[in-house]
Formats: sequence, structure tokens, C-alpha cells
Amino acid sequence: MLDILKRYKASNTPEKITHHFAKSIKIKHPYKETILAYEAGVAFFEEHLFTFDKIYQYLSYIIIEGKHNHNDIMMKIKHHGHTIESIYMIKTPRETIRIRCDLSYDGTQFKGFQRQNHKNTVQNELESVLKHLYQQIITIHPASRTDASVHALHQVVHFDCPNTLTPLKLKTLLNDMLPNTIHVISAKQVPAVFHARYDTISKTYQYHFHHYRDPFKANYSVYREGFNLNELSNTLQPFIGTHDFASFAKSEDKKTLRTIYNAVAVSQDKHTIIEITGNGFLRHMVRMIIGKVLHDLNHQNKTIKRALDNPSADTPKLLAPPEGLYLAKIHYQ
Repeated sequence: MLDILKRYKASNTPEKITHHFAKSIKIKHPYKETILAYEAGVAFFEEHLFTFDKIYQYLSYIIIEGKHNHNDIMMKIKHHGHTIESIYMIKTPRETIRIRCDLSYDGTQFKGFQRQNHKNTVQNELESVLKHLYQQIITIHPASRTDASVHALHQVVHFDCPNTLTPLKLKTLLNDMLPNTIHVISAKQVPAVFHARYDTISKTYQYHFHHYRDPFKANYSVYREGFNLNELSNTLQPFIGTHDFASFAKSEDKKTLRTIYNAVAVSQDKHTIIEITGNGFLRHMVRMIIGKVLHDLNHQNKTIKRALDNPSADTPKLLAPPEGLYLAKIHYQ
């Protein structure tokens, strides 16, 4: 697809862009609903010509920078091979830049990631510091939300801000001003169509256990006497694949189809970590998976496959404690 678009750019022919794009395109705002229906989208491309200035691969998609009616335009093209899935398009802002921050945090003292009035959350802390630095309200957009007492080894956020600080200076100031329970790993300028949440291709969560009594681990791991690692691994296997996870989600979740790519357990030095990677997770889904795994191991039951095969059944939902859960990695390509 990138080669096709580059050949179009090199031709310098004022052909309509629809000659090169599949008829199934949808035009979307980078993080909002479709703003043009199919018919309007096709008409838009048939009636307007674009000047292509730059075409390049970024993460898992293609970016086109160009001009239309003297406006700077940026397009994000999501595709599979030569088939275009969708085109996200914006007028490139001139007053602001988009920043991506990768960070980690200890969730013990936070009431979760998401902003809440009069509560201590990670988003509240970040936005408070950014407001002080830029003297205006800055809204951050995370790759994932975490619940109260849940930790993050790797979280990603993006936000738009004035171009007054270099990313390196911004990273330094954030780490100086944020509480020591939040650490900014990196900060960098990214294209204006990058979105921390919607550009992810998968996420990895970990759940931590320790097998000896230690009060200093109470906020970061869950005590259990031990596991038979083979039994634990076998109990995790049914989750791998694409399933309806309605039995492992809060009842208000409507779209419950998810794909789990891997679910493994590793034990070492009286610790066990369960690691689960998937294309997306519902609220409380990982904790409910762990809760069901522990239930089946404790009672020598096999209820997991039944819950996956019959998502509409009224199965008990068992929630593991939040302290053992970590958002471990956000994957973009």
C-alpha cells in the first residue's frame, strides 16, 4: 500500500484520489465517530484534489501529509495489505503539537487512572501539572484506564499543547513536579493523528502472586501458598483465541468480543506471574479471569470453557484483588 501511494505521488498527475483508494473508505476524525457516511465520503474524494507533500509509514498505518484549499491536511490510512479499512483525516493544527508520554506508576494511593472530582487519580495529577506548565487546561488521553490500586509498568498517554517546551525539557519538568509514585519514562512529539488508545494493536497485563507471608508485598502482589504450574497453565489455555467475554465483564459492557493472543504463567523465587496479552480488555476483565482461574484451581472445577461457550448464562463473576494487577505493556506495532 505504501508503494502504491508513493507511485501516485511521484506521478504528479492530477488524478482523483478515488482511483487509488478502495471504495469502502470511511472518513473519520482520529478519535471520534465517523463524520462522513459512505456516500458523502466518496463524493468528498471525487470532488476534491489533494497535493501530496509527504507519505510515510508510522506504527501500523500510513500517514499522508498534504494540502487542500491551502490548508495543511494529515491523513491516517489504516489498511490490510492493499485493502484500505479507513482514512482518518484532520486539518493539521498550527498552534499546538501532539506529545506522547510513556509512564509508569504505583497505583496504591490512587483511586484509579481516570479523572474524578475531588479524588486522587493519575489523570488528575498529570493534568494538574500540565495546567501549571502551560497555564491552560490540557486534556490527556490514555491508552488504557486502570482501577483503584492497580499499577502500571507501561502506560501511554497523548495530549495537545503549545509548542513552548521541548519534549526532553517537558519530561524533566514532569518528573520534578509529579509525585514520586508516577514516573515519565519518555516524552516525544508525534504526528497529530496519533492516538494513544485507538492506535494500540494489543495490551499485556500481569497478575503477581507471592508464596510467603510478607506484609510489605500486600500492596503489590497477592499471597497464595503456591501453584501447580502445569495445572495453572492448563487452566489458562481456554482463554486463548477470540471469545465473547460477557461472563468476564461488567454487565454494562455491550461489545464483549475480544481476542487473547497469549496467556502464560511463570514461577520463580516463590513468586508467580500470570501474563495475558490481547487486542483489548473490558473493565475488570483480567481480574475476573484471574478470579475464575483461582476458583477452578481451588475447587477442582472446569467452569471456564462453559463460561466462554455460554456467555449469556448467569455465571458467577469472581473478582481478584486489584493489588496484584499491572498494566505491563502497550503495543503499537
